[in-house]
Amino acid sequence: MTTIILRLYFIHIFGWLAVWLAMHYPGLDLVLAIMYLLIISAEIRSLRRYAKGVSCSSFLIWQAPGIVFSLISSIPWSWWGLKEYSFFLLQFWYTPMVPLLSLLHWTIAGHPLYYYLLLGMPLLLAILFALLVRNREPVPRSSRIRYI
Repeated sequence: MTTIILRLYFIHIFGWLAVWLAMHYPGLDLVLAIMYLLIISAEIRSLRRYAKGVSCSSFLIWQAPGIVFSLISSIPWSWWGLKEYSFFLLQFWYTPMVPLLSLLHWTIAGHPLYYYLLLGMPLLLAILFALLVRNREPVPRSSRIRYI
């Protein structure tokens, strides 16, 4: 399980670095954000061969900073600016996906849409994880029916 988590963190940290450096070149950050999603999707898909508990706990440990920052950013009160700092850290944690989120220019209740998407990013990644990890059961065929 440790190697799974280290691989996910390794991909995530190099995703930060790649997207951060690519933000100086228009369009390259979007390409790298899409590549990051493809690489993470392939890595999550490779977790199919592990037990559900191992893969789910690996996902929770990998996304723990994002979950904590999202929860702190969602609280109604801010103690010494903790809410603002945690949203900054949330944005920093999801740096590899920020170029894709910044394409959405709509506002809802005075906040841009990417604000709400960043707050919900742990949930969105959990849905992506659940879709990619699930095993499809083969449909059993009747042994009495023969196809020619």
